[in-house]
Amino acid sequence: MLLTISSLSDIKLVIKKAWRHIAMAKQSTKTHTKNIHQGLILGMMVLLMLGCMHSVTLSKQLSEKQFECLTRNVYFESGIEPDEGQMAVAFVTLNRVHSNIYPNTICKVVYQSEYENGQPKLNRCQFSWFCDNKPDKLHPALYAHVKRNTERAIKQYYSDDFVDPTDGALWFHGDYVRPYWASKVTKTVQIGRHIFYKRKD
Repeated sequence: MLLTISSLSDIKLVIKKAWRHIAMAKQSTKTHTKNIHQGLILGMMVLLMLGCMHSVTLSKQLSEKQFECLTRNVYFESGIEPDEGQMAVAFVTLNRVHSNIYPNTICKVVYQSEYENGQPKLNRCQFSWFCDNKPDKLHPALYAHVKRNTERAIKQYYSDDFVDPTDGALWFHGDYVRPYWASKVTKTVQIGRHIFYKRKD
């Protein structure tokens, strides 16, 4: 079971409690079983720490600001795509966050662009909706639907039975265009009108 831990103080508290149990074990167990109890408790402490570290990472990904950035990206890039297509765009965004060639937060990935006077340059951003000089209007019903699919994507992305429908893709484009960079990467799958790509092996 994953612990709900979101701060360093919570992690320190877990460690403190674990050591308290070790001290109790020393006092209450017989000499010949003491090492066994200590080993079990230390093992539990390691598992708790791993759970803590994963929870901290997950809580950062699920912060309100980061979630809003991801949802908006999915909405504007794939709002008219099928549910699987919307989740695929979410996966590409998250894959970029966890790659070594893009920024390490969702919002920085989504709004990565060349800027001039504080504004993104026309057609010089990573996701075209952000720098196409068109108004970004949200339709409540569709946004609510996209939001649910974004939540599903996040849950799947950070689950133990993780399955990436894009096969590790970092890029995608509509099947109605032919970008120059497509020949430099490896196609993984087409979902809806989007074709997805990952780095060449």
